[in-house]
Amino acid sequence: MSAPSWLLRISLYRWARYRLQDVIDAVRRSRRRTAKLADAYLKANASAKLHIGCGDNPLPGWLNTEFDDRPPEGAIFMDASRAFPLPGSRFDLVFSEHVIEHLPLSGARSMLEECFRVLKPGGKIRLCTPPLEFLAEMVLRPTPDHLRYASYHYAMFSEEDSLKSPAGVLNDFHRLWGHQFVYDAPSFQQLLSDAGFVEIEQVALNESTTSELRDLENDRRMPDGMLALVTMCFEARKPAL
Repeated sequence: MSAPSWLLRISLYRWARYRLQDVIDAVRRSRRRTAKLADAYLKANASAKLHIGCGDNPLPGWLNTEFDDRPPEGAIFMDASRAFPLPGSRFDLVFSEHVIEHLPLSGARSMLEECFRVLKPGGKIRLCTPPLEFLAEMVLRPTPDHLRYASYHYAMFSEEDSLKSPAGVLNDFHRLWGHQFVYDAPSFQQLLSDAGFVEIEQVALNESTTSELRDLENDRRMPDGMLALVTMCFEARKPAL
């Protein structure tokens, strides 16, 4: 092989090594930032509350997390499908809205196991996710609410060649937003139970018997009443000691 080819190989090797080191350094900086912010939050808040997947709706007084290498100001990076970079039994409340359906089933199980781990005994979790029942009924027995949602969907999200029908909405719902697993109520209850949670109950959007879990869902991102159509919410507890 000619000398220029060897030089090219060496140059490419050095470039790749340096790029890999850049990635490693970035991960280390992110972990240090995460640990620093989480530690500061826990020291400042006797009643700790964890918000998983805050997006552009961080909640005041909560430790907000987001799966983004540039999370919102004050939020920390966290992959909800992996071990949380947080100590166990430190949080009183956990909340997550329209996140778990974006994880494969194995990731969802991991997320709930980690939620269970970081909650204090007696701590409470609130999770919101799309109901499979609404989508199935849209195809099988559509109501005026289904037709209202379908019209909204066609206007806002359908691509030019999308099928304008309930079946088209159902397929778009999975495909356009990267939904990995959409649950019906019994399967979601089973998932929570498998993770160790008790006192599992389905509740209405933005309503709760626990004051700090009320009015958390970001219903401003959709027309009035629309988010309630495509959301089911569950609350459950980690058993007390």
